Amino acid sequence: MSSSINRDGHAVEKAARAKPAGSLRTGLKKFTRQRLLDAALQCFREYGYQQTSVERIAKIAGTTVPTFYRHFPSKGELLHPLLDYLTGEVEATLRELDALDVRDCREVRRWLDSYIVMWGRVHKLCAAHWEAVNIDPSYAGHLMDDAISCASVMRRTMSRLPAERRAVFGVRMGLVTMFVDRLALAVSVEANAARAHQIMDEFSKMLWLILNDNAALG
Repeated sequence: MSSSINRDGHAVEKAARAKPAGSLRTGLKKFTRQRLLDAALQCFREYGYQQTSVERIAKIAGTTVPTFYRHFPSKGELLHPLLDYLTGEVEATLRELDALDVRDCREVRRWLDSYIVMWGRVHKLCAAHWEAVNIDPSYAGHLMDDAISCASVMRRTMSRLPAERRAVFGVRMGLVTMFVDRLALAVSVEANAARAHQIMDEFSKMLWLILNDNAALG
């Protein structure tokens, strides 16, 4: 098949062939990057953040260390995808809370049970997150901002508050997203079932006060 000629005298057919090749390279690059991300999350679950090496990530991804560094300048860059994953899980659960009648303490208590279920799926990644917070100052520096950002998905609950109270609510719910992780850990290791229920009950009461902007909190 002969090639047609464009105004610059170049073969159109040749240019057309070049585009799919470029698209293929782009697709392969995205595929490799995703494999590295998936491998990193797997490693963080199994070994924690500190004990995960670039070599281990590359091996699980089925590629090489030089290839890893073509996609990420350091292991620390993988903390952002880790945080994105955890943020997605937390925000989805907070939206469930926002859809409830938070004036009903029983509803808040039941929601807390559902949060514990979610935490059970991701708790090893949560542990890797806190490990990174302890050893990476740049990552830790965004901790509160990220938590407040998660809380901002609770638009329905926030809309019931006076405008001047919404920033305070955001800070409080941001703190809740951090504290509830420690709560879940405490409950998971508590040998006394009655005490575990008591811990959940008392936390849900504190959460109810925050959700309803109780004046006693100041």
